[in-house]
Amino acid sequence: MPKLVTFCSDTSQVEVAITAGCTHLILEDSKLSIRSFSDDFLTPTLEKISQLSHRARQLSPAVELSINCDFLAHDTHFLWVKKAILIAKDCGIRHFRVQDPGVGVFIRDSYPNAFLTLATETGNQNLHSIGYWCTLFDSQELGIELPYEEIEKTVAAYPDYPFGLQVQGPILIQYSFRRFLEGRYHHKKPLVASAQDQEYPGRSYRFYDTEHGHFMYLYFDRCLYPYMEKLSLLRLSSWLVDARGESLGYLKESLALYKQEGSWDVFLSETKRPQKPGFFLANLTDQTREIETPFSTDGFEEWGVIVDVAKPYWITVKPGFYCNNPIAAIIATPEGKKIHIDTLRLYDVNLNPIHDPASFSLIRLPYLKGVTTQSRVFVR
Repeated sequence: MPKLVTFCSDTSQVEVAITAGCTHLILEDSKLSIRSFSDDFLTPTLEKISQLSHRARQLSPAVELSINCDFLAHDTHFLWVKKAILIAKDCGIRHFRVQDPGVGVFIRDSYPNAFLTLATETGNQNLHSIGYWCTLFDSQELGIELPYEEIEKTVAAYPDYPFGLQVQGPILIQYSFRRFLEGRYHHKKPLVASAQDQEYPGRSYRFYDTEHGHFMYLYFDRCLYPYMEKLSLLRLSSWLVDARGESLGYLKESLALYKQEGSWDVFLSETKRPQKPGFFLANLTDQTREIETPFSTDGFEEWGVIVDVAKPYWITVKPGFYCNNPIAAIIATPEGKKIHIDTLRLYDVNLNPIHDPASFSLIRLPYLKGVTTQSRVFVR
């Protein structure tokens, strides 16, 4: 079984993780770790790393420890990287986890014996890229956008190289160095908020705002436990459980699941979000979905495709042919929904009303709830 890895930013998390059988802890201080869900920004030192490592080794002398340095570095960050190297040497910690390859190179120059794990999260999705970083880093965390077949190919291509994979936890979908929530609330401390998707009630997206910037997470957690049989065949070196921002119960029950010692029902009682495999089974992000189009017998014919949606203002149609004065329409979405429009109101790209669309290559319609890009427009 691969070793279990998780993040820890306080001693209670260290204690729960080791008691649950975790053998590798990634230690976090929010000055070094951009998504730690802890607040260490006013603490002038990295002494917390020392305290966490001391407590971990009290409980399990053989536990592996990493320091998380996953910021996308600006010049000002390297003062903290230097301090992290010093405290790592003082505590006997060799492992570092980085997102920015330049941070890894900097650590290697100052600490040649360091063991470096690269976790780019995005932009490292093919064998050539992964193979190149194998020459510079001691291990890699594979991106969660890689589906099962691609992970299988990667591990087979580099059979002696240690790869890890996030098996449990949140999916980051947007990051900005700017603090959007801080500007709204005039608050310097880290902020957590959520928002519902208007078109899909019940989908609650989480937002996290700190001195490192603004983060947006998907409404569900990545959870590969139901696919344990396939997961176990991949010959990965480590499985990452990310319980940052969650309860100690979530951390405990997540680790128990992947050690195959826990209860699925108990785990679900600790979660706040739906649990899905994400891209593990297939990455269909860019696929063109085919839909049924039985409208020709109803007096409708295909007119064009929606190429842009600006909620809640307008949608843009690219006509496939030019017709004079269509009076009604049906919009068919890639998901198979049919939206009826009894009276068409047509506008040009400057939002001026038009009555003869034959001379326009792009036409705008008022926004309609449920319409998405790649929806097809049928007119009468």
